[in-house]
Amino acid sequence: MKKNSSVDIYELDEFVAIDLETTGLDPYKESIIEISAVKFEHGAKTSVFSYLLDPQKKISPFIEDLTGISNDMVSGKPLFGDVIDEFIEFIGDLPIVGHNIGFDINFIKIHSSSDIDLEINHQVCDTYLLSKIVLFSNSQFSLEAISDYYDISSKDSHRATSDAYNSGLILLKLLDQLILFDESVLDRLNSLFINRFIFNRDLIYKAYQYVHSLSQGKNEYSSNFKDSIVHYSSDTSSHNSLDSIIGRDGILYSDSTYNYRDGQYRMSKAIEADIQSENISIIEAETGLGKTYAYLIPFIVESRKRNIPLIISTYTKSLQEQLFYKDIKNVIELLGLSLSATLLKGRGNYICINRLINLESQSNELVSDFECHDIAGVITWSHYTKSGDIDECGSFRLNQNSRLWNLIKSDVKFCSKRCFSSSLCSYTVLSESIKNADIIVVNHSLFALDSIEKRQLLPLENYFVIDEAHDFFKSTKKVLTLEFDKLFFKNYLGDISGLVKSLLLRSKEILSLSDMISIVENKVDSFFNSYLHSNDNIKNKFSSYPIVKTFQDSDIEFQDCEPNINEFIDNLSELSACMNSIDDNCVDFHLIKQSGLLDLFIQFSDSIDSFLSCIRSEKYISWVKYHHQSNYVTINFLTKDIGKIIGENCFGNLNIGTFCSATITVDNTFEYFKSQLGLDRLSYNKNISEYTFGTPFFLEEQVDFYSFKSDLHINSDEYIASLSKQIFELASFFNKKILVLCTSYRQASQLKDKLSSKLKNIGTQLLVHEKGRSRNSLIRAFRESENAILIGTMAFWEGVDFPGDQLSILMMIRIPFSNPNDPYLKYLDTELNIQGKNSFSDYQVPEACLKMKQGFGRLIRTEFDKGIFIITDPRIYNSSYGNTIINSFPIEPISYTQISQISNKNKIL
Repeated sequence: MKKNSSVDIYELDEFVAIDLETTGLDPYKESIIEISAVKFEHGAKTSVFSYLLDPQKKISPFIEDLTGISNDMVSGKPLFGDVIDEFIEFIGDLPIVGHNIGFDINFIKIHSSSDIDLEINHQVCDTYLLSKIVLFSNSQFSLEAISDYYDISSKDSHRATSDAYNSGLILLKLLDQLILFDESVLDRLNSLFINRFIFNRDLIYKAYQYVHSLSQGKNEYSSNFKDSIVHYSSDTSSHNSLDSIIGRDGILYSDSTYNYRDGQYRMSKAIEADIQSENISIIEAETGLGKTYAYLIPFIVESRKRNIPLIISTYTKSLQEQLFYKDIKNVIELLGLSLSATLLKGRGNYICINRLINLESQSNELVSDFECHDIAGVITWSHYTKSGDIDECGSFRLNQNSRLWNLIKSDVKFCSKRCFSSSLCSYTVLSESIKNADIIVVNHSLFALDSIEKRQLLPLENYFVIDEAHDFFKSTKKVLTLEFDKLFFKNYLGDISGLVKSLLLRSKEILSLSDMISIVENKVDSFFNSYLHSNDNIKNKFSSYPIVKTFQDSDIEFQDCEPNINEFIDNLSELSACMNSIDDNCVDFHLIKQSGLLDLFIQFSDSIDSFLSCIRSEKYISWVKYHHQSNYVTINFLTKDIGKIIGENCFGNLNIGTFCSATITVDNTFEYFKSQLGLDRLSYNKNISEYTFGTPFFLEEQVDFYSFKSDLHINSDEYIASLSKQIFELASFFNKKILVLCTSYRQASQLKDKLSSKLKNIGTQLLVHEKGRSRNSLIRAFRESENAILIGTMAFWEGVDFPGDQLSILMMIRIPFSNPNDPYLKYLDTELNIQGKNSFSDYQVPEACLKMKQGFGRLIRTEFDKGIFIITDPRIYNSSYGNTIINSFPIEPISYTQISQISNKNKIL
């Protein structure tokens, strides 16, 4: 008999959703301040259990702000021990549900005198973990985010009853979607979960059973994933004249969607002239000009004429996708051309289906219980993806799952030699498509590495556009940085050891390797632990920021380690040689290859070789980083003189191209940008044109720009007090949305402490980017508010848009200088001093200028926007570099000493 609803299919006719509010995250140090449970029958709420509790300690301002539960509200309330029996009786033996329910279960267990463990006698359903499988393409999985996704009210979020109720509603939604997955997907998920005692196991099993029982078994789930290879064809005649396309009467404006912009036209004509003159061009095109069409149209026209492929490199995922799926499509259709385009990232961004299947077959050894839901999300996504790009799988965070991703990502050594189903390999299909692609959209990392490492994936002869060019150096620096720590080595060693044992391999080569792995595992532990112990005096255990320490001589730096660095290198070298010696002469070779163990040997051996080539080389900047809170250390390497490497490898050929961004110039020159990318060293073989095209916006009429003139010291308590007073007075007078840009969490917290109670009294919402707070949830809350103040850290200086009334006042409280302890900055300081230059004025100040220009771009996004821009850092007037910063902005500031001067002079809001 066919079951008709989720509660029938999953045998959840009754269940209880629970939630706690606590004074903090550590169950051994913090207390419960609210406990709630909501009973559901036939999918509807029937009864509620809820108590506020006396934590017998003060509730912090942060928790009070988050939950709305004050110390007065819990004073005189029952203790947790007074209500636990009633809570357990309310639940009975029903299944329990919660969002990140492990947190709640652990708190209850630790705070119960009888050590109550809800996992033992109850089926446990975790909506947070389940949403990572069902909603794998989402980017946020908080209760608030999932509630928003399902249009469930988040009113009274962070109150236990509301959160418990929402968890129950979300479960019902997730269960409805789970049974829409293909039977083969549910079969694979069930195989992963079935022998484990983990949350949601029974739900996966029952979903599989139900779908398997259906006679038609048809997959009803539909994904909205897009192809990364697109072919455009048109029968209309093409237009070859820029004037006929983007001139004042051009076809671009025929449907009235776009308006003629003189700056856009002039930029397009300048690019056309430089292509024909075979020049490189650097262009600063300010916000609103329409730079994307300005470069796409001339490059596509000339690329078509000369049959030379066009490569467009960007930094952000959002621009990549807008370019590929919207802008390029529009321009090609506009021009009436037949072209093909490919969207490609570096190989390491793509799933290898064969390696994923290998991992699933060895999941008992390679996937821990707490990793099951993460890999389950990948399994589900991999069935529906068209591109194979892991960025589509939002539930799988690469920084948190790097070990797993190393086991399943596309890898050149594994994939080029042993792939048995290349037709399923997204990366193979994409890389092959490049050979015939007219337009190739890539990210900066791929563009840089393809040239620097001579991969020759991209066509050697090309036209290129480096959009978001201000981030090209940062992106290249990041991909050239190598990091090694104890966990890096231990993950490989543990995975190899586990597979060797599970496969019951007994050949002499493998037995010898097993002995060596045991030895090296101990050596790795000893090496890193002894290094930490020998540097106890350096570590600041009260700091929330890591300490960076550069070194030039590895013998000296690691002299107190046991084993010493030479012995450690010998251990790793011997292990690498042993792994490389495993070939088809080994009696277990077929099983080693089939299981994916050979793949691990090759990967780990290559990683060891990378470490060994860096540790004694003078070509790298070397440093260690102490992470106090987690008590571990990383060893890091970065190639020296990045600008020289970029210039010679990426742009030292004869290809024609353009660098463009809204923020490239510093003090009205391109010198800093050219030196960063080594372009100043290319003038001998390539002419470089430079252009600045201003915004079509009337910024003098749209923005009031003020800067604070004061003798206050930037690091003083008096400055923070003055700043908080200014923010409060602005909020009181204008009643508009304010974005305050800070450079650290500490500044944000200081302002919060000063402003929270004052703003609450005038009904103004305060949103603060603190550690652990989601950037996206803050953005969403800010947009939905009427008059909120958002205090953001560096994550808000770039890549966020608040058009129209979403933002009226923008404040920068500190010039965003780079961290002086940055190893590359220290290296640069030495090099520039040798050249008679100064790293502060030649690197720090220009870098800060570009960041501030990016921050300024958050305020005016359309021709209709208006706002006030304020820089409060007194050093603008009290330093030799203040004028350089001011000259980098398109409008002049007015100085002020009292915030009343702004409200009195205001002509914008």
